[in-house]
Amino acid sequence: MAISWYSISISTLSTGRVIFNGYLKVDNNTNLVTAFYETINGSTDFNNNIFANNTYNDADNIFKNNNFSFNGTNINYMNYYSNPSSPDYDATYNFFKLFVDEIEWIVFLNENGDVNTTVESTFIIQSISDPSCFNEGTKILCLNKNLEEEYIPVENLRKGDLVKTYKHGYRRIDLIGKNPMINNPEIVNYCMFEMKKTDDNRLIENLIVTGGHSILVDDLGEHKEQNDKLFGSSTQMIDDKYLLLSAVSKEFIRLENTDLYTYYHFILENNGDDNERFGIWANGILTETPSKRQFTNHKYTLL
Repeated sequence: MAISWYSISISTLSTGRVIFNGYLKVDNNTNLVTAFYETINGSTDFNNNIFANNTYNDADNIFKNNNFSFNGTNINYMNYYSNPSSPDYDATYNFFKLFVDEIEWIVFLNENGDVNTTVESTFIIQSISDPSCFNEGTKILCLNKNLEEEYIPVENLRKGDLVKTYKHGYRRIDLIGKNPMINNPEIVNYCMFEMKKTDDNRLIENLIVTGGHSILVDDLGEHKEQNDKLFGSSTQMIDDKYLLLSAVSKEFIRLENTDLYTYYHFILENNGDDNERFGIWANGILTETPSKRQFTNHKYTLL
């Protein structure tokens, strides 16, 4: 199944107060929403599919038979952001109808299902582009606060942390973000690939990245033709190293599951050149970071 991910943020039109953040997953073949997740205090529980778990007013839930892009989507029973100074928002159930690029009303319901108040709202929906990133748990070689080199899990990194680069010393993280992804073995850029640790590849543990993510190598060898084809032209380079896509390298194996992953990526402070990229070490192997231009074109949830 070909799918697309969208991030969504909803706020009141009058005050700009954010009352909902989350993600939508859409089946591109039917254009129907298949999953809906809420982000609460910066954390998203991808085990709680609001669409699948919807138990309130299900007769009004048109996820199942209406088109995502044109006819809107009803969403019932989302988490409530309490505001003691606004008693009108003291509601247990919530209901709103969503139209892409339009303003709609949110109706808050009380526990008995009676309408409590209506609030005009606006929202932002952004498509999440093809990922080229590290799986959660990947360890990045950094300079820690004790000025010692240490491999730190990517999900623990934040803006300002120092990362060791190939040929450019230690660079501070400028931006770091994450997104969810349902693994799809049929689409390279939406599939995870794994390199197993061996005595020869210097990995400290297995490395899992998306198919569009590259390791850095001295020579492409037999991989050149296929690598060039997937890049759409000649293979790109960082410093004096070639970018070898994980989807091309024979050291990686395609993960055939359809599990949910969280992927991360970050950019490092550049020299005023938003196209500049750096090589870094992930789980012991030299790999890539994106440029600032590439990163900002991809809609991440920033950390």
